[in-house]
Amino acid sequence: MQECVSASNPLSLPVALCGAVTYAVIGWHSIPLSGFLGFISLKILGLLVLTGWAGIVFSRRAIPAVPDVWYARIYVLLLCLVLLAMLIQ
Repeated sequence: MQECVSASNPLSLPVALCGAVTYAVIGWHSIPLSGFLGFISLKILGLLVLTGWAGIVFSRRAIPAVPDVWYARIYVLLLCLVLLAMLIQ
């Protein structure tokens, strides 16, 4: 499991940055409200950064205690929940 995580984590930042830049550029003139950078709400961005940081701090202590089997099952469950949310919309 550690090899999989170490292989996938370096790809997360470039994918996220490409998506964020695309949303900012495409929505640059679409949303004239203040507090937005294209389609990106700066308030929500700040909230996501803050809670993501808190999750990192929490997971440093909790993740090593979780067995790999549980970690893999929870990851698949979260992916299924994301798929379900996408299908509902």
